[in-house]
Amino acid sequence: MGSRRELEGLLLIDRAGWCLRADDGGHWRLDLLRPPRRLLGRRVRVRGIRSGFDLLDVTAVVTAGQDFSEPWWARLVTAVQRRTRYGSARVGVAQARSPTWANWNRPRSVSSNRTRRPRERALQ
Repeated sequence: MGSRRELEGLLLIDRAGWCLRADDGGHWRLDLLRPPRRLLGRRVRVRGIRSGFDLLDVTAVVTAGQDFSEPWWARLVTAVQRRTRYGSARVGVAQARSPTWANWNRPRSVSSNRTRRPRERALQ
């Protein structure tokens, strides 16, 4: 069992596959289960376990400046709140206007003649 590492650097692809050019000058090959293609060429923070001389079994990859302990959905909510003008208050307004369960179960009065007439005209 190797030692745990947290590294920060530039995420790249070379002949050997995915790699991290660390800020301290090191070059690490990364063993990734799901390659983060959207982060290619960007500064990232990588958490993993060292399994070889320069090989790291990656457990988490986030962009530089983000925290590992924060789940992805919490980062999404935070980003949406930053982009909206009113923050979380705007989410409350949307929830108040959303249909309730009672509205979904409400019987609808639909005339069967109105729905059949256009089809009959199209067939003639």
